[in-house]
Amino acid sequence: MDTIDSIKTKNFFYNVDEIKAKNNIIQVARELGIKVNKSVIRCIKHYQHKDSNGYPSMSFNPIKNTFKCWVCPNVGGDVIDLVMQYKNVSREKALEYLAVRAGLKSSNSSETKQNGNDGKSKDEIVESYYRDFIEGMDKSGGLEALAFVSLKGGTGKSMIVNNLATIFSLITKYIAETEKKELQYVELIDLDFGKPDQRILTGIEPEFYLEDIFYNRDSNLGWKDVRAKTKLPNLNLISSCPVRKAQSLFYMHKNEILFMMNDSNANIKLTDFGGGISNDILDFLMNIRCKICVVNDEVTSKEAIFNLILTIIYDQLKKSFQGKKEIYHFLDNLRLCRKNGFTIENLMEELDKLDKKNTARDSIEQFYSKFIEPIKKKLGCNWIILGDKNHKDLRKEIELIGNKIKDLLFKESNNGKSISFAEKTELYKQYTELKKEAVRFDSYKNKLDNILHTNRFGIIVNKTNPEKAISIYNEIAQKVKYFLGIKVGYLGNIKESDSLRNISNYRMPYVIYNYEDNALIDLYSISDRILGLKEQSTEKIIYSQKDFIKDIKYNW
Repeated sequence: MDTIDSIKTKNFFYNVDEIKAKNNIIQVARELGIKVNKSVIRCIKHYQHKDSNGYPSMSFNPIKNTFKCWVCPNVGGDVIDLVMQYKNVSREKALEYLAVRAGLKSSNSSETKQNGNDGKSKDEIVESYYRDFIEGMDKSGGLEALAFVSLKGGTGKSMIVNNLATIFSLITKYIAETEKKELQYVELIDLDFGKPDQRILTGIEPEFYLEDIFYNRDSNLGWKDVRAKTKLPNLNLISSCPVRKAQSLFYMHKNEILFMMNDSNANIKLTDFGGGISNDILDFLMNIRCKICVVNDEVTSKEAIFNLILTIIYDQLKKSFQGKKEIYHFLDNLRLCRKNGFTIENLMEELDKLDKKNTARDSIEQFYSKFIEPIKKKLGCNWIILGDKNHKDLRKEIELIGNKIKDLLFKESNNGKSISFAEKTELYKQYTELKKEAVRFDSYKNKLDNILHTNRFGIIVNKTNPEKAISIYNEIAQKVKYFLGIKVGYLGNIKESDSLRNISNYRMPYVIYNYEDNALIDLYSISDRILGLKEQSTEKIIYSQKDFIKDIKYNW
């Protein structure tokens, strides 16, 4: 049974708990060829589904190291089950494969009582699961959500987020009713740790806060427990706690929040962040695709937005080029771009030079001789790549070697010759080292290009007339384009209005309190741009629901 400490296969004993602990299910899935970049993906047996194309239905739980298809009753389990079901092999072969992969030795029963976690705490193991998931999400361009940020107080950001969330929920409710479609859910997520104002603007105090998930583990609280329902059927509020327990979140906690947000069934997610450039804010923003900056006419506000965009790009580059000391000097030049005039184009040129140096013919030929040919000889591989080797050939070779080794791990013998457990372990170890060494040939220029193209920035100018707003936007956008090569989108402006002052006193979204106020017309236009609707569509949809809004206001 799976619950015993060890299991015997042939003449070997394997510590099942140790095998599970040392094989991250998401890493194993990717290595087997399953494309995991979100928590819910296409089922590995999608052909069994009514829709054989395989809509996303299989999810991973990185805490428990398990997976499950919500359609197929026979698809799910732990990391051992994943190997068995995906490769159609016995439990014995799956255990051996995972033991080889983790570099574990088979042992006799007296040796299986050892700690399988190398002394790691439960939190450290959980953190590694979340970190691996986030790394995969990075490659897919980030979490699909709208992150609202303003580095100066008093810009009206929280008011904008609050009312846009309400507007989006009214629009999706209207679409569901008029077009007979499934109701889409909207989540308003307040990640201003220590000063979450959305509780006040909505007039709702949640029973549980986000931090309760981390600090009350015994209660088994999850994302669904911290959702506070509003009077709108499809709008929920998730809030951090107004009294901080710690000055900053643990990195694991931030990754866990990102995972839960990504795993949520809400179709539209709006996140409200506090002011300043703290580590908490940056760690979130680097993993959320769309960033919307709220700015006003103050010089410090405009300067702060440019600094934020520069900091996000700089931190992502630092993370991507970690350990590449030859690049650090150029990254530091970019960080100080306004003082020295160093631009993203200059960085691109320097990275291109390094790419050419790394992929020079002699360098790749030397790598082939030292790493590729010996392992090909050991595997008995006979494919040949003619002519000068290049980066593309190298990647193809490594892929073929990896497929060959994975096939051997599931076989009893190779051309009639028995393959020992030790030989399999040594082969896999060589393959792992080969992949690690080959990273040096990955294009630096492509990494930079990927970071620049997966970030989306938009600007809302508050408390300003349209002409002035365009001028403010152009000033920021041109600077960002020149130094960072990134296009910043213009989402609109909101004019100064006495009616929008002190609206927290109403304890409900202002769209509900007075949807006909002319001050909201600008917000309706911003909604059109964000959702890609025709001009005045939001305004017409809101006005068409006036009776419903009046009832909601009465019962709020």
